[in-house]
Amino acid sequence: MKKIYLVRHAKSSWEYTGINDHERPLNHRGEQDAPIMATRILEQFEIPQLLVTSSAKRAYDTAILFSKVFNTPSEHFKVEKNLYHADIEDLMSCINGIDDQYDHVCLFAHNPGITYFANIVCEANIHDIATAGILIMEANVSSWHNIEAHDITLISYIYPKMED
Repeated sequence: MKKIYLVRHAKSSWEYTGINDHERPLNHRGEQDAPIMATRILEQFEIPQLLVTSSAKRAYDTAILFSKVFNTPSEHFKVEKNLYHADIEDLMSCINGIDDQYDHVCLFAHNPGITYFANIVCEANIHDIATAGILIMEANVSSWHNIEAHDITLISYIYPKMED
């Protein structure tokens, strides 16, 4: 059984003019929400063994905040440029490329790709994955390389402003 945590980066800042989209940082709320959401994973699910993040600053910084909560060793933290503006095919390619030594992985990416993934691959009915929102999914396979879209099942969707 493989478990995938697909995380939309936390809330980013629009206050800086003159920087490109790739370099946009988190805002204060994003910096607060990311560790809260990582703690929810700790409390409710298995700790991811590998973190793979988009190279965009807001996703990378979200992943760093999660890694501090999880106490993730640096060798289990990877940057994947293709997760920036990733579509379903890019997300599946990333998933299929994960080393089979890991059973629980956390990917940090962006909308609209994450929402499309939820609604098309997992047949969810989610209008828009919230910032710092997390899709918790499972695939009943032994190898990441063999996972196809129909193997993935949505277990839960959690986000910062949901009712407890």
